[in-house]
Amino acid sequence: DGDNSFTCACVDGFEGDTCQTNIDECLSNPCQNRGTCTDGDNSFTCACVDGFEGDTCQTNIDECSSNPCQNRGTCTDGDNSFTCACVDGFEGDTCQTNIDECLSNPCQNRGTCTDGDNSFTCACVDGFEGDTCQTN
Repeated sequence: DGDNSFTCACVDGFEGDTCQTNIDECLSNPCQNRGTCTDGDNSFTCACVDGFEGDTCQTNIDECSSNPCQNRGTCTDGDNSFTCACVDGFEGDTCQTNIDECLSNPCQNRGTCTDGDNSFTCACVDGFEGDTCQTN
């Protein structure tokens, strides 16, 4: 108590002679990874972009945790995405497609092709032999 004066003790989150100013807790840019900050009373909240989570959007969600790559493909996590590196013989976003090695008609002399994983086998007609029925 002073002569014709007063002082205010502000609650957390406010400042000024009469505690009229809400301190902007977003000024320190607490939200990470492109998160959007919303100021509150002595608090803030972060709205995270897709692919991130946590109070300050600090955690990259692991899109590989569900094992999306098929057929022994290797997953690499990205920001709200993943990529699969396929083993030989498979293709597609999740390595879901077995490449048909018979499409090139590798069996000669009327041999019948059977597709495998990154391989093929030829069933030769009588009188022919070899991996592609090339020998008479």
